This record gives sequence, C-alpha cells and structure tokens, in this order.
Amino acid sequence: MSCSATKIVAVREIGATNHASRLKRVVQQSLRDCGLADAVAGPTPVLVAVSGGADSICLAHVVSSQAAALSLSPKIAHLNHHLRGEASDADAAFVETLARTLASACYIGHADVRAVADRRHQSIEVAAREERYRFLASVARKVSASAVLVGHHADDQAETLLLRLIRGTGTAGLAGMRLSTPMPYDDRDSPLRLLRPLLTVTRDEITSYNKEHDLVAREDATNYSTEHLRNKVRMELLPALTQYNPGIRKVLAHLADNAAEDQELLAGITEAAWLQCALSEPAHALSRRLWKLQLPGLQRALIRMGVAQVQHSVLDVRFNAIEEARAVLLGPASTAQISLNSHIVINLNRDVMTFALRAL
Repeated sequence: MSCSATKIVAVREIGATNHASRLKRVVQQSLRDCGLADAVAGPTPVLVAVSGGADSICLAHVVSSQAAALSLSPKIAHLNHHLRGEASDADAAFVETLARTLASACYIGHADVRAVADRRHQSIEVAAREERYRFLASVARKVSASAVLVGHHADDQAETLLLRLIRGTGTAGLAGMRLSTPMPYDDRDSPLRLLRPLLTVTRDEITSYNKEHDLVAREDATNYSTEHLRNKVRMELLPALTQYNPGIRKVLAHLADNAAEDQELLAGITEAAWLQCALSEPAHALSRRLWKLQLPGLQRALIRMGVAQVQHSVLDVRFNAIEEARAVLLGPASTAQISLNSHIVINLNRDVMTFALRAL
C-alpha cells in the first residue's frame, strides 16, 4: 500500500496477540508503507513530537525500540507553550529525561502562546497548534528529517470527527486526520511530512503498551475538565455512543476514509476552478463574477482554499461563516469586509474578492 493513499489499513491481527505486540506491528507497517523504514543508505532521521502524554511517550518508545530494525534514527522534540506555569516547565524536563533514557537527541523550544494568540487574534488552541508545528518543522529541517511523527490515535480520530459534527463541518472536516499529510506551516518547497503511525491504535492499546514497558506519562489536569468541549466528547459523548454501537470508533474511521476519498476528487476540481477564477493581482484574489458561476459546493470549496492560502488551515472556519460570506458575495453589495473568523477576512471591491489577514 502506498502512503499517499488516503485509506488507512490496519495491520491484520493473527490469533490472540496482545495489545503491545499489535501496536508494534501497526507502527512498523505504517512507517514501511510511508517509505521511511529499511533504508539501504543508512538510518533515516525522523523527528518524534513528544508532549509527555501517554500517546507521545508510547510513540517515542516504540519507534526507539524498533529503530535498528527499521533503519531509523529518531530524534525527540518538545515545545514548551508556557501555558501552565511550573507544570509546563516540568513537562519539558520530563521529555528531556525520557530522551536521555532512550539515548535520543532532544530539542526543546519555547513559545509564549498567550501573547501570540493575542497578537494574531487567534484562539489559544489555534495559536498553540501553529507554534508547535512551526517549531517541529524547523527542528526537522535542522536534523535533516523527512518526517515528523505525532501520537494521534484512533480515539483522537473519533473525538475529532464528533467535534466537527457538533460544530458544523463539510467533507473536508469529515475526512478527519490522515496517516500522512504535508507538514502544516512549513514554508519550504521540499517535502516534509507529518505522520501519525498510531492512528489505528486505540487508547486502551496505548495504555497496555505503556503498562507493559513501565512508561509513566505526565498528566495534564485540564484534560479532565468538562469545561472543554473535547473533554466532554471524550468523557461523556463517546462512551454514550458506545452503548448504541460498541464499534463506533471503527464506524467513524470508515466515515473519515470515505470522506477523504471524496475530498481528493473535490481537491482536483477546486484547484482547476481556482486557476480559472484567480486574478493575477492582488495576491489571493478571485473574480467575483467567475466565482458566482460555480456550483454552490464549489463556491464553498473556493472560499476554504482562499483561507488555506492565507493561514494554511481551515479548521477554525465554521460552515455558518462560509454561508454568511456566500450570502454577501451573491448579494447586491459592491464593497464589504466579510469576516470568516477572528483574523481572516474577504475584502470585496466590486469584482475583486481578496482573502487577507484582518488589519490590526
């Protein structure tokens, strides 16, 4: 199977093997599918993102333990977001200790995420994600790694899809997370990939693996606060849905696979439509007249593409915001500034619709 394929195929279990063994096989197969393992020219550098939580230390341990067999040279990276005071510093120290235990080089970065969020008019979550991925990309370039490995797992996938359904999403959102994607917020032209080798592994399997190998993770108290919607989904909604269908995680994974395949088709059509509607200047601008000629679904897709060109991600742009933008663009107004989120706008000037950061 090629890693470029959107569908994730889990390694088939043979007999009653335990969770830890299956987890190792899943990671090995995922990395081989992505062309990282078994390099002939020597160990391939890879960067493992480690927060200190159970999933990331599991990933770091299994990749380290299989490094020789897979011809990999894993490095560890951690960004201190400085959001939890002394606890954040303790997380960084914990990761440094783990790296020494695994005999791996360790890179610790620092970011004042609250200040970044205020300056960019972003949520803490979006600012933290952007700073983390920019840091990981810079370290990956420094160590000549072709991929960054993160610890997202099957339960994360299920929670992500449910969150997007609750908040409102389209096909792109339903595609969920993929095994391999281009590295977000990486401004270089040469390919750098973000890999999720644990994406078909459950939280229970990760817990079993960590227990078997005496791995004790850092606990973030905020993970248990139901003030955060993701926590409520994890602690209340997903267990409730499991009562209706014990296989709900697999159902949601199949939904993500199907949506991703549909999204591949739409991406090609959208790119062709963008080239048809794009103006030579200003940057990130479309002809409103040509945009209006597109089908409604393609109009939405073009708006999302415009957002992605300005901020690399469309995850914080709600469906309602896109519909409100369409209503203005299809209406009689000749000039307008249309908000898509707290920091991205469409500046409308007669036939020119320009995607831009909101002026401070």
